[in-house]
Parts: sequence; C-alpha cells; structure tokens
Amino acid sequence: MTSAPSDNSRKYAVLPVDDDPLITAGTGAEPARSGYPVTTPNSGRVTLELLKKFFFDLVIVELAMTPVNGLEVFEGLKGDAAGDYGHCPHRIREHGLWH
Repeated sequence: MTSAPSDNSRKYAVLPVDDDPLITAGTGAEPARSGYPVTTPNSGRVTLELLKKFFFDLVIVELAMTPVNGLEVFEGLKGDAAGDYGHCPHRIREHGLWH
C-alpha cells in the first residue's frame, strides 16, 4: 500500500487491526468490497510499523491483543514517528463490543 494521492478523487485507506485474522478480514471485507484500500495486520507490533510508513484515514483496533495491545497502538497514533493522526476516526473493540 502506498500513500494516497492528495486530490479529492482518492479512496480513503482503512486499517482494521486484530490478532484474530478472521475478525480482521471480516472487519475489512465491506470497505474492500466498496473499493477502499484495506490493509489487515494481525498484530499491534506490525500495525505500529505500518503507521510509520503509510497513512490511514480510518483505524479500527482491538484492545486486547498481545504483546502490543490496542492502547499501545493508539499511543503510536499520537506519536511523532507515526505522524499526526489527530483527525483520524478511532473505534475501540473490546471483548467483542465496539465502543
């Protein structure tokens, strides 16, 4: 996945994150069917690396992952290395419930 073009015709990039590949695939299925670029990492550690390299418009994160949990991923969203994600919508999934 590369950085999206800056014009208004670009599709928004989606990053669903869960350590269960079935959950990640299911969460990203509808945006992918709708033509949005979806990247589906299965760990918090991989997610932090992706956030350093690429920009995502929507990040959906499971909190209860190990060894890097969802809160640590959110901290990475705020960190200098990941860029400014202050505008990025966030959803939190904990124990199967969305908050």
